[in-house]
Amino acid sequence: MVFTRDNHVGLTRDGGATWGFERMTTGTVWAVAGAPSGPYVVVGGRGFAAISTDGTLWTDLPRYTSDDLKAVAVGGDVLVAVGKNGGFVKVKTDGSAPVIGWLPDKAKATAVALDGGTIRLAAGKVSYESTDAVTWTAI
Repeated sequence: MVFTRDNHVGLTRDGGATWGFERMTTGTVWAVAGAPSGPYVVVGGRGFAAISTDGTLWTDLPRYTSDDLKAVAVGGDVLVAVGKNGGFVKVKTDGSAPVIGWLPDKAKATAVALDGGTIRLAAGKVSYESTDAVTWTAI
């Protein structure tokens, strides 16, 4: 899964031999994530987030933050996104049960990962983890 500077999201299912591209028209894409067989998620400017089960038809999720979302991870029925200014969103892939907040210590995460029920963030020289998206521990 990739995105282009002109706001297209590309998906391959055969190791890169062929690609399908869809243009995102409702928000600016800054990060993509997905499981091999879906769901696929894009996030970006001013809290933009969209999800797709097939990489072709996209559904916008509510904008839970105005922060520019710069990294995203998806696992099971949950997606986690972090923003340029430390904003944080954890939400089910159907858009329900949002947990919204700000990362501790004015951290500005550059990467996020889901490992089972644990969320891990990289923020410069410090990384954080949480199991509830409310309490964060520096690791």
